[in-house]
Amino acid sequence: SCAGTGQDGEILSGVAWPNPRFSVNGDCVTDNLTGLMWAKNANLPNVTRDWQGAIDYSNNLTLCSYSDWRLPNRKELMSLIDRSKSVALPYGHPFLNVGDKYWSSTTNVINYPNGAWYVNIFSGNLGGEDKAYGYYVWPVRGGIIDVDGDGFKSDIDCDDSNPIVNPGATEIPNNGIDDDCNPATPIVTVSGNAYNYPIPLFRASMSINVDASNLSAGYLRYYYTRNRTSLSSTSITGITATGGIATVTGVGTVNGTSGYTFTATITDGSPDTMGLEINKPDGTPYFSSSSQQVSSGIFIVVGQ
Repeated sequence: SCAGTGQDGEILSGVAWPNPRFSVNGDCVTDNLTGLMWAKNANLPNVTRDWQGAIDYSNNLTLCSYSDWRLPNRKELMSLIDRSKSVALPYGHPFLNVGDKYWSSTTNVINYPNGAWYVNIFSGNLGGEDKAYGYYVWPVRGGIIDVDGDGFKSDIDCDDSNPIVNPGATEIPNNGIDDDCNPATPIVTVSGNAYNYPIPLFRASMSINVDASNLSAGYLRYYYTRNRTSLSSTSITGITATGGIATVTGVGTVNGTSGYTFTATITDGSPDTMGLEINKPDGTPYFSSSSQQVSSGIFIVVGQ
């Protein structure tokens, strides 16, 4: 994946350009490939500015009767680049007063919070620099790029570098990916009965049925023969699941005494596993059994 790199693959350089690529409306230019509207004058302030100054200038600009201008992010600047040209802009572009290095709004260069990304329009390259430096300002407004070409723009596409992940995709349970960009799907559930032997000869059994859409109806029961620990949930407080691994939290009674809290970890895999941690009502540890393979039984986990 080229996500976040600014490389040609990220900006879909292989996608056929519309003809015309640009439409001019007075002092503004619309890129018909991305839907972005740019200032025709690529040096409206007529002076370079530091990064914050570039942000402020763009946010306060009124041009072509629009007042929602902003400093472009690095993807948006890179969408203009055509490296086959000496000045890396598409042939026949209508822009005026094009400079070399332009600030983007994208910050935190390689984990450097005082830095931001810029794009060199002459070379077509990305770079990073301290925000105190003075670079050119090129305001933009409007459209948002569909980076991966799946028909969903990056404002609603949760992974715009992967065309099979988008709001129109079908959620695939337990693959660890939010395929349809909806954290609420699928409804997370875990159910089943199984037992294992945390220590040889001493059996632990678990029975569970939890549905994220109705936690109040869920339950977990656990019994360990070694110390005769018997846990019965009185309420399920949470469930998460990804990649076939579910974590369930709750409150319950241990050997008839209430107020204990627990965290169960259950894997629907080959093999299934189960583990459990129990804390006393005062929060101190009471019991812990790490996730181990079940000896018999089955768990079914549905999640992302």
